[in-house]
Amino acid sequence: MVQTLPESIVLCGLCDTDIADGLNLCLECESSLEQALVHESGHALMALLQGITCRGICFDRDQQKFCTLGPPPKAIEQWSREDYLFSAAGVAAEKVIYGRDHDSGGAAADQKDFQSLTAPPFERTVGQAYEILSGEKMKLRTLTSMLIAKVKGLGFNYSSLPTTDTDGKRLPVLLNKDELEAAVHQV
Repeated sequence: MVQTLPESIVLCGLCDTDIADGLNLCLECESSLEQALVHESGHALMALLQGITCRGICFDRDQQKFCTLGPPPKAIEQWSREDYLFSAAGVAAEKVIYGRDHDSGGAAADQKDFQSLTAPPFERTVGQAYEILSGEKMKLRTLTSMLIAKVKGLGFNYSSLPTTDTDGKRLPVLLNKDELEAAVHQV
């Protein structure tokens, strides 16, 4: 006997789990998407607050993840306090939104920037970034909301977005430098 699915059953746009009609993501994927975009919004906002270059928030198709394009690469020995705050800001943003005890999935990648002998301690820098971003929670939420709306509006198909070249890759740009600056200055 063949059983058909009721018309009210829809599949998640990311993992193909059955979800309620009217949603396009299951709760787990929705939460993961939001957390990733909070994380990247934290990096971008910190760059703007610290006066360092932020070229935009992009999607890396090869790694299937979002990323924030910060200042052009330089030797770790030349990093400033602002560079380290930028690197720690993704984890700090998650703590601002989800609570200080939140365990960030993005922490491992960001911690690599703190392996140099000249780097400040990662947790201390996350704490400093947390203090800065705590006072900018509305800006953080605004950037995250803009990104979520854009990703969902595109139906997770980034082919229509403008691209930028970085590290030999062409990355679709969700929010460019000018859009990020405009959004932050509006709040």
